[in-house]
Order: sequence, then C-alpha cells, then structure tokens
Amino acid sequence: MRVPHKVQCLNWFILLDRLPTLQMLSMRGVPLLEIECKWCGTGMDALDHIFLHCEVARRVWELCFQWWHLEVVFSQSIGDLLWQCFHGFFTSIEREWWLACCAALVRSLWLARNALMFKGNRFSIREIFFQVRIRSLFWIRAFRESDVIEEL
Repeated sequence: MRVPHKVQCLNWFILLDRLPTLQMLSMRGVPLLEIECKWCGTGMDALDHIFLHCEVARRVWELCFQWWHLEVVFSQSIGDLLWQCFHGFFTSIEREWWLACCAALVRSLWLARNALMFKGNRFSIREIFFQVRIRSLFWIRAFRESDVIEEL
C-alpha cells in the first residue's frame, strides 16, 4: 500500500490490535474514569468500535462505499475489513486507489477521534468524509506522479 509511512504504521497497529484505545489502556492497568466512546457514548472506546461499529465510523464507511459505487459490506472486526480491502476485486491500479481510500478513512477517523478526546473538537460525519477524500486523492496523485518519474 502506497501511503505515508505513519499511515502504514497506523494500519499495522490496527491489524496487531496495538492502538492505545481507552479499552486497551484500561486492560494494561491505566486508571481511567470512563472508557466509553466519546462519539456515540454507547460503546467502549475499543478498536473495532472506533473504526467500525460506532455510528460515526459506520456512516463514514458507507459514504466511502457509495463514493466508490460498491455494495456496503461490513465485517465483525476492523482487521477483517482491512483484510478484505487488501484483497478486493480490483485491478492492480484500482486496488492501490481503494487501499489509499481505506487508509485515509482509518487515518481520518483516528485523527477525528483524537481531536475529540484531547481537544474537545467534534467533527461531523461529512467533515470526516471530506478529509478522507482529500487525503486519498492527495496520496493517489502524489504516488502516481512518482511512478511517472521513476518510469522515465
């Protein structure tokens, strides 16, 4: 997947279940007052909830699937969904673009969650989706231009 290194690391941490969510910190003995999701207040601030089951995350995924004219397919875990994104039904170039979109979505959700957690800034679903589109298109363009330079 050709996205910035820090985004690759974020995806790797997700696949390894090593992101410092409130649930993970609580399991490691960090004393916390609450471990509820700050977006919806109905689930735990856990990996699968933040990136998949929370209503905010779910709506952003749905918008991305609509943007790509794909049928909405959800998994039980974010790791499974990312695995499906890696092994989609695309040609090689389309797969690169879809992976950039998925990586941008995960990155945007994580940044929006952290902005709410640490600064109290709440972004709307549309604002998060806008960030997904901007990031993914920027990364696609940047890496496509580097392809042309390398081929010359």
